[in-house]
Amino acid sequence: MADGCFLILCGIPASGKSTLAKDLIQKEWKIAEKCVHFVYINYDDFIPENLPENDPTHSARWKDRRRDILNSLEHLLLHKESVGLEINNQASRKNTFVSSWCSCGINNFINRCNDLLHVVVIDDNMFYRSMRYEYYQLARKISFSFAQIYLHCPLELALPRNAQRPASVNEDTIIKMFNHIEKPDPEKFSWEKFSVTINTSSSQSDNKWITIVKLLENAALVPAPPLKMSDDMQKSKDRAVTMKSISHQADQVVRKLISAKLQELKAKNNPSDTLKQEASSLNQRRKMIMEHIKKEPRQIMHHLFNHNSFCLDDHSELDNLTKSSLNKTKKSEKTCDQELPNSKTFSECKNRSASLGCLEPSDERSMDETFLEDFWDIVSPEEFGDIVRRVFEQT
Repeated sequence: MADGCFLILCGIPASGKSTLAKDLIQKEWKIAEKCVHFVYINYDDFIPENLPENDPTHSARWKDRRRDILNSLEHLLLHKESVGLEINNQASRKNTFVSSWCSCGINNFINRCNDLLHVVVIDDNMFYRSMRYEYYQLARKISFSFAQIYLHCPLELALPRNAQRPASVNEDTIIKMFNHIEKPDPEKFSWEKFSVTINTSSSQSDNKWITIVKLLENAALVPAPPLKMSDDMQKSKDRAVTMKSISHQADQVVRKLISAKLQELKAKNNPSDTLKQEASSLNQRRKMIMEHIKKEPRQIMHHLFNHNSFCLDDHSELDNLTKSSLNKTKKSEKTCDQELPNSKTFSECKNRSASLGCLEPSDERSMDETFLEDFWDIVSPEEFGDIVRRVFEQT
């Protein structure tokens, strides 16, 4: 049985995450003969609303705050005993996260590890799969289990709810998030197997709690698999295998597109010279794309993922989306040009590093080696194929 469980609540603003969480942590449940000890972490409580928007470092500072939450939680869970001594230190008390954690019952974590099931409830939009994956990786590190609740809320219900809030989120932001949110998909991603969807437009509250307690019962019995302790040489080999797989998958997708295009031209009775010329042109495009993937994997993958998400610049609605209800009255800001660049502009991708927030907003890993190690845990072959298709068709 796991030492504890991360329970991720994800969904668009005004979908009912905080309402569900506040009701949930009042429950007095027992799972596998252990009393459930809930700890509630709402990102909105730890990210200040008054970060100056006109400051060029605004986005970076906001992302730093998100990263601090995850890092602080990791420290608290990995070093429970030493943290128990630290919390009496005045300097530590200045850390808002540590101070709040104390009020959540750090002593229960230190003194009652064996007779309680600790469920850490994370309340945030978590609209990108990569955001949630960070908590799965932390669960692997500390022998926790991992579960998710996606709160589905139709726009016709979320928008009026949002409008009634004292400080509302921009409606365009909610609509875009609704259209692009990466919902848990246990069939494609095995690490998301303990996931349920709660429709917040339904009034069947009893069924909702039955579903959630069963989710926790099942998840608690299966800790996330421990991280592999690989040496640097093995990690390098693993990344090389992943990169080779990425190249192979991309090549297969492009070859199928070329074949389909030539079949289409042939069916229209185009002369053989036209077919040969088109085949040569298409293969040149294929070689160019494959060359960029092999030579500049960070740039090309950065480019690919930007167009699988909102494709937003550093000072665009990306901040709006991921800050949830923090920047409640922020006006819509301009989005970047959504047209895919031609072959001459692939190198421009490196000048758009700020947009990597689309991939890893919470820690800006910027398509580094760590991300390559996790690639197929976050991206399905179907999603990857769709992106490669778009690049090929508009290159």
